[in-house]
Amino acid sequence: MRRYIAPEVKEMVVKLALVHKYRYKKFKRITGVSMWSIKGLKALYLRTGEVVQKRVVDGRPCTLNGFEASVSESRSRY
Repeated sequence: MRRYIAPEVKEMVVKLALVHKYRYKKFKRITGVSMWSIKGLKALYLRTGEVVQKRVVDGRPCTLNGFEASVSESRSRY
């Protein structure tokens, strides 16, 4: 089950993982964050330098049907 983890807690987890080199069992006891969440946070931080992944575009992705796509293409030509 997913649960919300505050950005402050995420920053603390990354700091404990990378600076203090705590083990996963100690993390779970201190923060209540699962091992899988800790691994994901560490990977995200090492990849992007952020503990919260920012959305590129807000809202849900839009899928166009054939008519909408043809109208969109014709408008882009002008």
